[in-house]
Amino acid sequence: MNTTGHDHRAAIGAAWRELLGTPVATLEIDLGVEVLVIQPPPDEEPFSYLATVGLSDAAGANAFELLIAIAGRHTVGELAGLGNRLVALGGMGPMPGRVLALDGLSPFDRMPAVLVADYVPGEIEWLAAPAGRVRVLSVWPLFSSESDAATLLGDIEIMRLSHRTKVDLMDPGRAPLAIETLALDRIWADVEGWLRKHAPRAAEGLREGATDALLDELSDQLGLTLPADYRASLARHDGGGSLGGYEYLRADSVSSVAQGMAAVDPAWRRTFIPFASDGCGNLFCIDVGESPGVVSFERESGCQSEVARLRSRTFTAWLARYRDDLLAGGVYAADEDGLVTPL
Repeated sequence: MNTTGHDHRAAIGAAWRELLGTPVATLEIDLGVEVLVIQPPPDEEPFSYLATVGLSDAAGANAFELLIAIAGRHTVGELAGLGNRLVALGGMGPMPGRVLALDGLSPFDRMPAVLVADYVPGEIEWLAAPAGRVRVLSVWPLFSSESDAATLLGDIEIMRLSHRTKVDLMDPGRAPLAIETLALDRIWADVEGWLRKHAPRAAEGLREGATDALLDELSDQLGLTLPADYRASLARHDGGGSLGGYEYLRADSVSSVAQGMAAVDPAWRRTFIPFASDGCGNLFCIDVGESPGVVSFERESGCQSEVARLRSRTFTAWLARYRDDLLAGGVYAADEDGLVTPL
């Protein structure tokens, strides 16, 4: 049955009312999309929902509407800008699990990214519409420190962490979640499991975690702040074993490697933190300079070494790629000595 855009939007508006309650205002946004402002009675805990109406006009299997929640008291006028940004986000075609950059998301202006997730993590919530069901997607604002790990973990683990730490994800004044540490623990558990099964000597080589005092000393020696995820990794395993076919460096050897490279190689930068070495001067490093990320540093005989910037922006993302390669097979294997080598 053919339906007009007006009929479709009316049906979506009615479905939102059934799910969330009666709107206190409707924001008219460009491109024919509306945003409903839904708030509880004054005697209930203050928060607001903003729900789009009309993003799903192009009906199909991927039709969706967006929903964002905001804790605290906010006037309709204060929420108008957020409504516009929500519609702009819808134009990017978000799907569950995607982390998207979205600057200027006032009142979440400290959080320059969002995670798009199903309204109920682990379940699909639908709105009834004349042209078929429309998926309900929630928008969760994220700090920069949360965005990479959010992609690795997914919405369910983030929601669990929110409940465990009692951090309200929809509070514009909230503190950052320790998502990087949770993601790192999950990734290391997968790596450890693969090593125990396929490369037991490499698993046995992983050392006990470094102390906070040792990590503080390393930071002082480097004159750099250790990235939180790399620091958490050393606190779990202070080097040992194999990462990407290289030796995972102990905390007490990182600064000496960095100082040695700085003394002999003009390509070395003081913002590099070496974390894995092949023993011949080839290294994986975290660059904490103006363009942060993981780099490959390869020594060249008689000329300047080559620095290649890898796709991973954080140590966690790099370790996740290594974990994925181990689990997928065809990239690394255990040799006859029980160590990990690239194929």
